[in-house]
Amino acid sequence: MSQLLTTEVIACAIAALLCFVAADRVKDDKPEAITIGLYVLGAAFVSAAIGFFYGFRIKPRELSGLKATIALGAAALSIWEVGRIAQKKPVRQRYVKAMAFAIATMSVAAYMRFGDIGYRKFYHRWEHFHYFMGSKYNRELGYKGLYECTAIAQVDLGMRNEVAARKLRNLEIDVLESTEAVLANPEKCKSRFTPERWEAFKADVKFFRTASGLKYWNDMQKDHGYNPPPVWTVAGHLLSSLQPASERFQQLLAAIDPLLFLGLFAAVFWAFGWRVFCVALTFWGCQLPAEYFWTGGAFLRQDWLFFLVLCACLLKKRYFMLAGAAFAYSTLLRVFPGPLLFGPIVVAGWYLWKHRRFKKEHLRVAYGGILATALLVPISMGIAGKDSYKEFWSHIQVHNSTPLTNHMGLKTIVSHGLDGRMQYTRDEKLMDPFINWKQARRDRFQELKPAYYAIIAAIAVGLAFVLRRVKSLWIALCLSVVMVAALVEATCYYYSFFILAALLSRLRREFEYVALLVAGTSQLLVNIPLISYFYDDRYTVQSVLFFAYAVGIIVALWPRARAALESRAARKEETAAAA
Repeated sequence: MSQLLTTEVIACAIAALLCFVAADRVKDDKPEAITIGLYVLGAAFVSAAIGFFYGFRIKPRELSGLKATIALGAAALSIWEVGRIAQKKPVRQRYVKAMAFAIATMSVAAYMRFGDIGYRKFYHRWEHFHYFMGSKYNRELGYKGLYECTAIAQVDLGMRNEVAARKLRNLEIDVLESTEAVLANPEKCKSRFTPERWEAFKADVKFFRTASGLKYWNDMQKDHGYNPPPVWTVAGHLLSSLQPASERFQQLLAAIDPLLFLGLFAAVFWAFGWRVFCVALTFWGCQLPAEYFWTGGAFLRQDWLFFLVLCACLLKKRYFMLAGAAFAYSTLLRVFPGPLLFGPIVVAGWYLWKHRRFKKEHLRVAYGGILATALLVPISMGIAGKDSYKEFWSHIQVHNSTPLTNHMGLKTIVSHGLDGRMQYTRDEKLMDPFINWKQARRDRFQELKPAYYAIIAAIAVGLAFVLRRVKSLWIALCLSVVMVAALVEATCYYYSFFILAALLSRLRREFEYVALLVAGTSQLLVNIPLISYFYDDRYTVQSVLFFAYAVGIIVALWPRARAALESRAARKEETAAAA
């Protein structure tokens, strides 16, 4: 811990020194871009220095400390700036802007673990095995055949003893079992493939097995299978079918997600300006739940987030039909963003109630969503099969009924009991060490289900009350993050959707530093072993933090529900629309 604090002090001192030098050397009559460039260069230098200091092998708790320092430091600067404005001594905007970009630069470096990307050969083998194999052979494997067919392929490759010694997850019922039943009936898998496809499948399995250590590979076979909806399979299948699995090809596929992030934040800059861009980038880079560890280096895992944030940006810029199409695509890619539609529907409903007619903008959003859905669903059925949606629904029902240690949401909070914690119920002597833990979660949720639904109803009513004066659909969409947190129990890495909440900093300055405080606090919490050592404790605490954040936004807007909620931001939009 002392080394961690020393490192943070050194990093902050270097950053402060570079920023002071930049501020001292650049005169006010020089272009603003030079000031920003020097600050960003300084931030990049400090980030590189941190990476070198740790030898690009940074420990998780030390990384959390650095991320917390960045986010909380940014929040402190935001609050300080507010104080200066209140004293009528505002900071020169060029330095505010330069510091914001510098902090955003360090946040990107922090997200990338200051160079310690952790994945050999720059791609996430675990993720690629599931998504590459699951999409390329989706017709043969469906949603339940990945692990058993991989086992049979390994037997054909001469690895029977290895397969017989491991466990794998039975995706029919989502429990761990021995491979005995699978090995006794190899034709169950082979009959789904043509001879040519079976040979191709075996070759791809051999690549991933060779690229993975034995323990890592065996642990892969205990995960929860291939889970995306058929619409995701369209792009996944087209890309994965371009050529057999290889190191270079996996690296190429892994490069898609960084490009999606680049496009995502470019859209935020375009729609909301530099300040919201820096806040969103800092929040994303420093928050804990959706950190790089989970899906960094993966294959097309950020497409849903790109289209979701793009939807908010298109709504802000009044491209309503395109926004509807982007939202439909995002939801068809991952399903769980669906509750975000609550806000726009309520806004449209209030308008209809008041004016007895639909607003043109609302209809255009609906048309865009309907057209996109009408186009994407048939295409996905053509590639994934006409029964793919039925199979997906059946699979996802089983998957969603299985508690995971990195789940987040209101349901996670309700289901977490002191006696049923992983610390006390995990039993490595059992075939499935977590079976007692899962049952304890299910039992507790059943006991508290009335309270769970009562909380959801209260949140829905409160949000609808706040939304009755909201006119902008992008605001309604972003406010609805609370509905996702309440209704959906998602794995932690999907909580990147809280970038939408960071966009609300466009409305009020308080939302800016609160978003940064939440990001920093999420990292501080992980450094408290008592509540964060075991994953179920960690992500329950994170669930409480992010759920409170979402509810807090609604509460903060409650007293102003009768006022012009969008204030200056809304007036600018109306002026732009009139122009």
